Amino acid sequence: MIELSVNAILILDPEGRSVPFDVERLRLRIVDCFNRAGTPDEELAADIALSVEYALRAGKQKNPDAPLVLSTDVDLMASKILDDIGYGQAAELFRNTASAPAAAFLVEMNRIRSFLEREFPENGANMDWIVRKVHHTLTSIGADSAAPGLIVELAKHFLLTADRGGNPPEIQIRFSPRKLTLTQPLIASELKEEYALELLHKRVITIQDIDLRLFPVLRFHVRLSGLTEGLTPPITELSLSPALFRIADAMDSIALAADAAWKKLSPNAETPLKTAVYLADSSVFVHDWMGCINGEQGKRCATSLAQILASMMARRPFRFYCR
Repeated sequence: MIELSVNAILILDPEGRSVPFDVERLRLRIVDCFNRAGTPDEELAADIALSVEYALRAGKQKNPDAPLVLSTDVDLMASKILDDIGYGQAAELFRNTASAPAAAFLVEMNRIRSFLEREFPENGANMDWIVRKVHHTLTSIGADSAAPGLIVELAKHFLLTADRGGNPPEIQIRFSPRKLTLTQPLIASELKEEYALELLHKRVITIQDIDLRLFPVLRFHVRLSGLTEGLTPPITELSLSPALFRIADAMDSIALAADAAWKKLSPNAETPLKTAVYLADSSVFVHDWMGCINGEQGKRCATSLAQILASMMARRPFRFYCR
């Protein structure tokens, strides 16, 4: 699978190496934990993984000179989300997927978090940062454990630092514990453009219901083989450009309709929605219709199509997937 996004996010692995953040690996870990907990939900797993990636990217953009985030902090973010949205068993299973030192790290961080959330219930916005600072401070002085009073005093110190604007929290992920879904029919009811409705009807473009709890993403699935009417293989990017432009324009219209539908469902909705595009049949399409006879050539061709389509869209997708 090819994934297109802006610059890669680097994190520090447990051995201190700088490595790219792998959103697909995180998604698969969460999917596995959901399945083993008896609560399968692949879409929610994808939302959690994307929300972590987006938060990491936003934190880096806000403070480009900040040190790299630890992979253990990334795991803490994901396990906290699972706990917060009511999937405690999946969260526990997720913590157990880490290596032994990392798992112990996550458990200890969660204990500190639980304690400080009881002591400072009004400081949720700063809690991620405070928990990490308290834990890292205790670790740096070689403390395997600490009295509650010391933890409280350390937290107070870091709260004052945050209040003075010295070290704001790097990463925040907001969520709603109440399940709220933006359905496909509701989105379609706001769509006025006939060509976009026709593409949906022909399933050249398909969309999914959107889970609004955590990281609302409008996912477009584009069937490239539905764009070949009147064309004869082998075709080029140039001959396909008019059809790609219609697809891009239709997706922009659907995104605006989804924004409007979300506003009706929730007047305080933070539009515009983020979007992701999946070219589900790209590997077959570039082989059968564009004459790409080997894997590397097919990968380059699929990437080129994705880049052209992304450049035509007014609302730039957060991610592009080519399968």
